[in-house]
Amino acid sequence: MQRGHFCRPIGARHLRYRNGKQVSVKLADDTDEYRTLKSVRPLGEPYLQLANLESKCVSARLERKYPNCD
Repeated sequence: MQRGHFCRPIGARHLRYRNGKQVSVKLADDTDEYRTLKSVRPLGEPYLQLANLESKCVSARLERKYPNCD
C-alpha cells in the first residue's frame, strides 16, 4: 500500500509515488488554502488509490500465473 510523499518545491505542492516508475504530480499552487499537509492530502488520495488498485491487479495476475511461488 502506497502512502506517497507530499513535497513542497518552490511555489507548489506535489505528490510523489511509484507506479512502475517514479511519478510526480502537481496538486496545487502554494497558497494559504493549501499551506498544510492536511489540506493537500485529499487532493492526492485519488492518485494513490489508483496506484494501489493497479498494484493489487498486478499481484493478483502474478499469483494466478505462479500459484506455488513464495
